[in-house]
Amino acid sequence: MINKQILIIVEILLFWQKHLVQQLPSSITSITNQNNQQSDANSSTVVSSQPNKNQTKKHVNSIAEDDITSEASKENDSVNLYYDKYQEEIEGFQVQEHKKFQLQEESKALFIRTRNNTQELYEELIVCVCKIFKTDPQIGSLFKDLDGWFNTYYYRFHVNVVKLANDATELYDELNEFITEEVWKQLFSVHLKATDQPKLKKNKEIIMKLGTFVRHVVKAVIIAQKHKNDNIQSIIKNYDNYIIDLKIPTKLSVVELLLV
Repeated sequence: MINKQILIIVEILLFWQKHLVQQLPSSITSITNQNNQQSDANSSTVVSSQPNKNQTKKHVNSIAEDDITSEASKENDSVNLYYDKYQEEIEGFQVQEHKKFQLQEESKALFIRTRNNTQELYEELIVCVCKIFKTDPQIGSLFKDLDGWFNTYYYRFHVNVVKLANDATELYDELNEFITEEVWKQLFSVHLKATDQPKLKKNKEIIMKLGTFVRHVVKAVIIAQKHKNDNIQSIIKNYDNYIIDLKIPTKLSVVELLLV
């Protein structure tokens, strides 16, 4: 998406540059013709025996050359102006998209800690990652992005937990053996990739509690299904306390510092 938008801006810049360069020869030709006409007019008024005829011709040619140089300079300045303008827009766009990418990565890691998202939590995450104030006009659009990402994360997590519960229904008493570290890591795969993985692997407490969380959630979903309870979302959120205080390491170290 980023590359496509940058290419569009570059194409616009190249179009204007080509357009201005095409106009330059016609402008030069026009000025030259005007000056040649002026030269002819001046020559017709000068007596053939006038001694400074060559000097006058040199003066006219000099004026023509100055005009051509001036016009070319103006055209070149115009091209540079367009280039500088769009270059600034491209650079600003790249910075903004990079911040949005960082925000999305931190939100993935935050989902490991909690599924109970709030407006205050969203705003705090945006402010810390994007380095802006809560009064910044960008807050509104970034808030919508963050809310959309979290909803997607939760939907996928919900579907995968239910699938895991269905697969483990007959193995309820052996659930601890069924849900291995490899199994629960697959459930959080997208989110774990957004963490500082070398640090995460060294933290045995986080690894242990994440496994315990997934096993308890799957057990609760199995029980709910047996009792025809379809409110799986609330059931999952009730187990946030198992991992809400975990200091999940990330590249920006934002998630571990948030007061969730």
